[in-house]
Amino acid sequence: MEYNYETALKDLQSHLIRDRINAVKFFIKHKDPEMKKMLIMCKRTEKVEHIKKLLTRAINNLEEMEVIKEIDEKSFFSSSEDEEKINRYIKAKAIDEFSGVILHELARNIGLLKINAQREVNSYETSKTKNSIETFERIFYALESLRKSSAPPEISEINLYQLIIDIVSQETDSSIKVTYEGSQPFIIKTDKNLLYLAISNGIRNAKESLLELEADNPKFLTLKWGKTDVDTWICIEDEGIGLSDDPENMFRIGATSKTKHTGFGLGIIKQAMESLGGDATLKNNEVGAQLMLKWES
Repeated sequence: MEYNYETALKDLQSHLIRDRINAVKFFIKHKDPEMKKMLIMCKRTEKVEHIKKLLTRAINNLEEMEVIKEIDEKSFFSSSEDEEKINRYIKAKAIDEFSGVILHELARNIGLLKINAQREVNSYETSKTKNSIETFERIFYALESLRKSSAPPEISEINLYQLIIDIVSQETDSSIKVTYEGSQPFIIKTDKNLLYLAISNGIRNAKESLLELEADNPKFLTLKWGKTDVDTWICIEDEGIGLSDDPENMFRIGATSKTKHTGFGLGIIKQAMESLGGDATLKNNEVGAQLMLKWES
């Protein structure tokens, strides 16, 4: 008997592991865009790791089809724009798959390592072991944020002004004087989570630059936002120590000269904006530095 669409659809809900594996392999081979939501729902509830990986592969195949279709439908005039879009997609997928594997392997082991070290290491709180474990934890959470920044956008209506206010209250303190320049409220349609990653990391970097100043120096941070016919933008300006390296180099994942830093912050910003179809740029101002975030309106 030939294995067909109806059988695969039925087996996808089967309690037998072999049936579910056969069903997902069928949908990997036979790409049906209408199955995407069903496959995503199955992945959320699936407990068997091997089947989850197969479901991820099937979903990725459908997303690749969507990207190629979108490029064809937009009929771009410049082949370089086509190539850039595909490269961004491939990069996002590579980050998602690589970081997903690493996070899966690290999650349980880091927790066990910390518990065992607390039990077995004398004077754990003041030990080098604690410092090393905290470094691992920072890298883990940075990888987690990096993976989130590569996710396809989920568009909803948000108040950008309120989002900025909320992030500033979380990331700064009373030692920093913050100025806001933009419409209030400012309603836009975008992915709130991706934008949150970009803005929060940008403000965190600005804060760190300001804290490098002498204690009695005034610390100023300015946030501006707006919209043109082409894009929506946010500008984060600090009057801190400025950039010490080529701005493009600073966006590389892992690039940092600071202690207790993973070097992921600016890389996460860049990836989050690329996932939104936009970009992030850095430059030195006459005093301090400027981070510009732009994405399609």
